[in-house]
Amino acid sequence: MAVFEVDEAAVRQLGPRLEPRLVVVTNLARDQLDRYGELDTTAGHVAAAIAHASAAVLNGDDPLVSGLAGGVPAVRFGAVGAIRSTMPDDHSLYGGEAPAVADEPEALLVSSAPDGDGQRVVVRVDGQDVAVRLAVPGAYNGYNAAAAILAAWRLGVAPGSAVGALEAMPPAFGRGQFVDYRGRRIRLLLVKNPAGFNQVIRLLAEDHSPATVLVAINDELADGRDVSWLWDARVEELASTRHRYGAGGVRSADMALRFKYAGVEAWIESDFRRALDRAVDEAAEGETVYVVPTYTAMLRFLELLRPGVARSEAWS
Repeated sequence: MAVFEVDEAAVRQLGPRLEPRLVVVTNLARDQLDRYGELDTTAGHVAAAIAHASAAVLNGDDPLVSGLAGGVPAVRFGAVGAIRSTMPDDHSLYGGEAPAVADEPEALLVSSAPDGDGQRVVVRVDGQDVAVRLAVPGAYNGYNAAAAILAAWRLGVAPGSAVGALEAMPPAFGRGQFVDYRGRRIRLLLVKNPAGFNQVIRLLAEDHSPATVLVAINDELADGRDVSWLWDARVEELASTRHRYGAGGVRSADMALRFKYAGVEAWIESDFRRALDRAVDEAAEGETVYVVPTYTAMLRFLELLRPGVARSEAWS
């Protein structure tokens, strides 16, 4: 069995070529709009791929995803209301009537709570509650766990049998990854769009210990040239935290301006090494340094943090 993570632009072509046994769709967020246009275009690409699959696993809480199956057999995952309300989509953010979603998903995320550097979640599948301790933080990773457990179940794997694999999974490249640098613990939290940035903002707001946060925005092709999505993220929620903030990357001035209008005091440094060193210098012993970069900014930081390793990790 092979499992592929597929780019939105490629999925339409791969569907008829691979005829996959199962397609899993977690969510659709405004990402790289200069490549895809609006979300309806991306949804059309995914639906075209699903049409060539034997079955689909869909996010029943995302109105754009839940109805993509067409005539293909589908199961859905979701979360209880208290968790779902922390995952706003474009429909709830801007109003308007949303398409119908699944009322009773086959997999339900019933609880999600921080657990040290990770997250402890409970997913209900086929009447069975499955508890999992994830190595990555955030309720949104609980959704990912629900998708994985449901996909395994749809392929004939008992829900409880997936627990060991999920708990053994380390943080992916740049997504909650820890790196030690100059006696400080750096945590990398990749951002690419408002939905993901909002979840990182929630993580930062829930960390009540003082920390240094460096947000580094690039605008290369892999990041998306248009960085106007920064204004759709809820940066204002950071104004009440105890953290220190810096703006870095090629578009450091854009991030600094977003911080200013959000009422968040922040320094600005576009040079990657100087920005990283300043963030580390400001952190007291035992404090975490959060580096919140876009994709190519993350590569630049990892080359500084782990010379010669970053590019190979990207393909691991």
